[in-house]
Amino acid sequence: MDIKDEMERFFKENTYGFNFTKQSDYERTKKVRKIISGLSEDEKMEIILEYMDWELKELKNKETDVIREKKIELLEKQIEDILDGNYDMYEEIRKIKEYSSIEYSEQDILSMKILNMYYTLYRNNRDLLYDHQDDRILEIYNNEIAKEKQYKKYKLIEINEDRKLCTVGNPSYIYDKKIDYTMAIKNVPNQLVRELEKLYEEKKIGNLSFKVSNSQIYKGKRYSIFEELDYGKVFDINNLEKNLISRLYDKKYNDCLLVNIGESEDGQRSVIFEEMYEDKIVCDCKIITQVVHLEYEKQNDKYYVTHFDHEFIYYTEEEYRERIKNPKKRGKKIKSFKADECCIPIDYIIKIKTLTDTDEMVSIEYSFFYYILFSYFKHKNLLKEYFSKMNLS
Repeated sequence: MDIKDEMERFFKENTYGFNFTKQSDYERTKKVRKIISGLSEDEKMEIILEYMDWELKELKNKETDVIREKKIELLEKQIEDILDGNYDMYEEIRKIKEYSSIEYSEQDILSMKILNMYYTLYRNNRDLLYDHQDDRILEIYNNEIAKEKQYKKYKLIEINEDRKLCTVGNPSYIYDKKIDYTMAIKNVPNQLVRELEKLYEEKKIGNLSFKVSNSQIYKGKRYSIFEELDYGKVFDINNLEKNLISRLYDKKYNDCLLVNIGESEDGQRSVIFEEMYEDKIVCDCKIITQVVHLEYEKQNDKYYVTHFDHEFIYYTEEEYRERIKNPKKRGKKIKSFKADECCIPIDYIIKIKTLTDTDEMVSIEYSFFYYILFSYFKHKNLLKEYFSKMNLS
């Protein structure tokens, strides 16, 4: 059975990955999963082999490390097993079901995994590094983009008052509010996009244009473009000597992150992160928020954290209304932990072991204090937005 046309129609409407642990993805992919489940075992194995060949080439083209070498070794063994007829495509699925509460059938999980593989191959074929395909780009702009100078000559999308850069996550994106579409930036490292954006905002770059993906195009806003900085500034280590209050909010205005940089009660330099919610958390007639508090000092042009803690803050209705108006207002504190007499660099990096989508254990580097915030706070995208200028995770 040839599923290429059906898959491409589906991917044009749903241009992002699929996760069988999400009920919404499970329902949305029902039709194409049925097509995939109808493939013969040989046809399924052909897609798996093509994906493994592609993944192996990608890994070999990157700088090697211990984890990557192990992955290459495993892939080479799996490809050899497929060619020898000894590969069990359900073995990994049985492990997933054994160690999780997923209720879907082995066939459904396998179909979702093959769908993801097929999508990766589809996107790779449509979005090669030096590829000039632009049919989707022209389609969303009704060919009007072809009249713009930068696109006509170089096929680049120029940043303007209607087009906003979003550098949270990887890749970076351009959101064009005039047509209400988001496009992934292509061939430009994410950190470089951030630096170019900074120079553009400082008027050191007059015109800025980017190559965008022909396949990673989304209707509406994407990722943290939904978040806005209400007032203040995103994190910059140069602001740690200033008194600065910042507020970021999500799609709902009262889903927010408040950051207060200033002096603590005992005169120490400090930063207080507080998270508040549209759907208030209430316990014993008190409204609850949570806070991560750091105190720090500067030594030899470097910042060191001397104290940090996590707290739940309890407000009465009256205190909470006052808190909304007054960033310095505090309710009753209940601490989860605190650490004193510290000397930890504010940019201290830790390694956290985690499982990948393919159930492999890898180590990911995080800024220690960003990791504490990320572990507790619910508004993950607001944290990413606040730290968007820094390479913290």
